[in-house]
Amino acid sequence: LPILKSIGINYEIICVNDGSADNTLQQLEEQQADEPSLRVIDLSRNFGKEIALTAGLDHVMGDMVLIMDADLQHPPELIPQFMEKIAQGYDVVYGLRVNRKKTDGAGHHFLVRLFYKILDYSSEIKIPVNGGDFRLMTRQVAEALKNLPEKKRFMKGLYAWVGFNQTPFPYEASPRNHG
Repeated sequence: LPILKSIGINYEIICVNDGSADNTLQQLEEQQADEPSLRVIDLSRNFGKEIALTAGLDHVMGDMVLIMDADLQHPPELIPQFMEKIAQGYDVVYGLRVNRKKTDGAGHHFLVRLFYKILDYSSEIKIPVNGGDFRLMTRQVAEALKNLPEKKRFMKGLYAWVGFNQTPFPYEASPRNHG
């Protein structure tokens, strides 16, 4: 929030509660009382990350859409730099994780690379390895994603499939606190 306030733009924050079993919803609702730009979407159960992302996209109203996880691995300090890339003419700026072994472990890193090799071999659409959901996109891209009819989504694939002028932005993810 301090980063968004320091940029000096109008913004909205949409938090999707994907069936949390803890007190996440209560905390979001308490913060919503103090922060008028915060909107909370409460899903009736845990539908998974892809549906939660879609629910958020379905409710955005801004000219630019930033997607970031709430697990504190995506550094909000990069938002101004992402915005600079959009101003340079890119439609999508996506975070490209470096040093993934440090945050995910060697075994997980190996499996991720294997998954993307298989996907790359079997698909015409190239999905960037280590390109996650941390991304800033124009409204046009968000609308294209919203209009896709898929019910079972693989968002990283859909980001690549819709096209547009995309650029990676390397960053080092923080270690996950838990989960």
